[in-house]
Amino acid sequence: AYKRLTLELAASIFVGMDLGPATSRMNQAFEHMVAASMSRIRLRIPGLEFYRGLRGREFMLGLLGAMLEKKHADPGPDIFSRLCRARSEVGDVLGDDDVLDHMIFLMMAAHDTTTSTLTSLTYELAKHPDWQERARAESRALGSEQPGFEELARLDALTWAMNETLRRYPPLPVIPRVANADFVVGGYRIPAKTMVIVAPIHTHHMAEFWPEPFRWDPERF
Repeated sequence: AYKRLTLELAASIFVGMDLGPATSRMNQAFEHMVAASMSRIRLRIPGLEFYRGLRGREFMLGLLGAMLEKKHADPGPDIFSRLCRARSEVGDVLGDDDVLDHMIFLMMAAHDTTTSTLTSLTYELAKHPDWQERARAESRALGSEQPGFEELARLDALTWAMNETLRRYPPLPVIPRVANADFVVGGYRIPAKTMVIVAPIHTHHMAEFWPEPFRWDPERF
């Protein structure tokens, strides 16, 4: 349910339209692309995850590419239209390939991490009804059906609960990078082109930084 909701919101904000049945196919494409990003065998072999990721990207390129001509002429406020109209300080424009790459990344990154966090937050609030009631009472006390940014900043309990959820269940449990030059860290020499992985799922549960690290405790924040 959260995936459907966040993808529909992303489509509205970034593309400026209701994608209808394509929403479900888009979500599947994103899942395949994320899985393919960690593939060890990067060959176009049918049946492997990298192949499914390539097919997912091709679907997104076809879907968004078919809208390019219209978006170039669209004065709307959605991100797709804005990217097509964007100009650098010296008047340069983004090429169509760059626009499509930005759009695919935005659509994928903007909804999936939010979905993960909301799901984990709902899980913990279900396990801790006292915090659920605390967050609900605080929200109702605003007296607004649609609070603005200034009002959201007053929701301390919900903010703490969200931060603790991000600590316990980081939506990006690992962050892979490739060294573009030799460097030394912690006394270890890391050669260029070595894959280096930062693991928030580990560092967020290190007892030297977080007392009782496996306990969900929003008051840490």
